[in-house]
Amino acid sequence: MQLLSEVGIVGFLIFFVGFAVFFFRTIKQLFRRHDRTAVALTSAGLAGLCAGFVHALVDFPFRVPANGLLLALILGVVTITGPGHFSRDGSITLRLKTVVIRKKGIFRGFLILSYIFLLGLAIRPALADYVARKDVLAAFRLEPQNGRFHYLVGQSYLDSPADSNLNQALPYFLGAVRLDPYNAKYRQSLGWLYANLGYLGLAKKELGLAVQLDPTNPARQKAYQDWFPGE
Repeated sequence: MQLLSEVGIVGFLIFFVGFAVFFFRTIKQLFRRHDRTAVALTSAGLAGLCAGFVHALVDFPFRVPANGLLLALILGVVTITGPGHFSRDGSITLRLKTVVIRKKGIFRGFLILSYIFLLGLAIRPALADYVARKDVLAAFRLEPQNGRFHYLVGQSYLDSPADSNLNQALPYFLGAVRLDPYNAKYRQSLGWLYANLGYLGLAKKELGLAVQLDPTNPARQKAYQDWFPGE
């Protein structure tokens, strides 16, 4: 789910299909091998990959560079040991099938587009942070799934003296809360906006949630008491 939310459907399918083909081919080769060294190394590599993926169900281990490099190393080892032939002197001879690509231009174009797509996904968050210093609306367009940019755009409307901008800020604060529902600052800002628009019931709910999420912050308690004193 984290991968899907970060790279989208296309990026997720690239990773998913790649790993599915890798595991299918590796397991298929494993059952055909009679070399104990190859079977042992391939099995150990697959066990290490499965352990890493199980860990990733409850944490984000591959965000740590060392874990990501270890994953790449294990993938490389398993890729070699699966089809490789081990001799007594320790050398490895690879027996790989030759793949003939007839439409090389189309294939190169596909690879280039894939690299550009993945590179764009990697640099887009940093680019949005840089753009946000000058134009928060442009940063929001670059990263519409980032609650922080929703919040900054909404706050920019509140900084304007026009009262009509309160209604324009509302969908952005709602977006920030939807994307990051446990952020007390976003809840407080949405509650303040509801209160100024006259929706006191909704304001009480959001300001109360802000206090619950960040009970030690006096700013959250003050915001609630300013609108609902004595409660």
